[in-house]
Amino acid sequence: MENKEKAMVVRQNPGISRDAIKYIAMLTMFINHAANALVPAESPWFEVLTDIGYFTAVTMCFFLVEGYQYTHSRKNYALRLLIFALISQVPYVMALQFGMLNMLFTLFFCFLILHVRHRVSNGFARNLLVVLLVFVTLFCDWSLLAAIYTILFDRAAGDKRKQAVSFGIAALLFGLLNWMSYALQMAPLPALEHALVSCLGIVASGIVILRFYIWKEGKAERALFQVVLLCFLSGPPFRPVACAAGPGNLSLRFPSHREPDEAECAENARKERLKKV
Repeated sequence: MENKEKAMVVRQNPGISRDAIKYIAMLTMFINHAANALVPAESPWFEVLTDIGYFTAVTMCFFLVEGYQYTHSRKNYALRLLIFALISQVPYVMALQFGMLNMLFTLFFCFLILHVRHRVSNGFARNLLVVLLVFVTLFCDWSLLAAIYTILFDRAAGDKRKQAVSFGIAALLFGLLNWMSYALQMAPLPALEHALVSCLGIVASGIVILRFYIWKEGKAERALFQVVLLCFLSGPPFRPVACAAGPGNLSLRFPSHREPDEAECAENARKERLKKV
């Protein structure tokens, strides 16, 4: 009898805790970057494994908004983000070989966006500061997108229907940017298919959070190591890449795309010349 009652309680209260979802986010981003490092780009598994990692960024933005609402000290929250962003920057640059700011800086600026939206009463000043902070994220990992996700989730806070719409907008925006990138390399229809697949990580995040997430209060310090690890595992969603052998060629680089080397650029330039003949 007692076992039946316990089983009923389990069935009536299914759910995944915030920490469990963060562990899932860590795992998916690790899979993404392990694929980038170890799986050949021509392998059919390459795109599948890299697209899984897109679960992470949108999940972190959702929990950043929640953290801003429920933290005991917003000042300490922001200070922790900034300190660990500074500590993480050197190994981040050494690992990825370029000078963008890491994901913790992105989350720090997104936190400032939340603070401005909630604490600055003058509408003009508030909007101006938000635009400036969004612009600053151009120099960070997950530039623009993380800031937009954060604003979407902040506007939808406490309303599951609006949150579902926000996840949908996030997926569509990410898919559109991916389609623009893929369309530079292939025909529009295959590019659309690849872009739709790239959205699945964001869709999965929305389903997990909106359907299975149960809020449980915990100690922020327990999750710090998770956030620090994320800054090492995150890669930039896109950045301009110009081919030296093909003047005027410009592509947007996403985590699932490796930068073209000189041979690839030369081949692309040759194909462009043949099209014009």
